[in-house]
Amino acid sequence: MKLSILVVSKTPNLLNALLKSLSTSTTIEKHSIEILVSWNGSHEDISLINQDIYQNFFITTIIPYHFASNMNKLLDKARGEYLILVNDDVIFDIETIDKGI
Repeated sequence: MKLSILVVSKTPNLLNALLKSLSTSTTIEKHSIEILVSWNGSHEDISLINQDIYQNFFITTIIPYHFASNMNKLLDKARGEYLILVNDDVIFDIETIDKGI
């Protein structure tokens, strides 16, 4: 795995916008990116997330919100050579990830 993106979220619309912005922010192939989500929203809202954009998309925990402990749980599961810890309200600019790496 080349890249792990870790995000804590409870809002499908914000998470979907972040996922959409990934396609222009990096040239890393989708199968080499894993997205690990700590979901703090409702169980019903999970169905509103566009999970099929990335084959390595995982909602790894469904627990109450506590940013630090949620991220630590995601970090334990991450397999990427590079890690991005990101808020769900981020929209990546074009080539942002590639330039950061």
